[in-house]
Amino acid sequence: MKIGTSALKRLARMSQGFVGSDIESVCGRARLAAIQRHLRSPARTPQAAHGPRANREDLQEALEEIRKRIDIGHGKSSRNNRLGVRCCPG
Repeated sequence: MKIGTSALKRLARMSQGFVGSDIESVCGRARLAAIQRHLRSPARTPQAAHGPRANREDLQEALEEIRKRIDIGHGKSSRNNRLGVRCCPG
């Protein structure tokens, strides 16, 4: 998936605390959303010749989905442990 510099910077800001596999999942989900939107679109634009591209909304939705998956039932201490960080003294 091609991503512009500004989108890459935005993704970096919005995914702080994610590990590599989380970011890979975000990009995969955003790419899938772009492909689905492309296939549903009745009109093919000149940009369509270059293939579907993930947009800001695709990335935002994918980030939210992955963030929910990470946070569901785990809480902050579990997430920190996944990163190999101790969150609390003890």
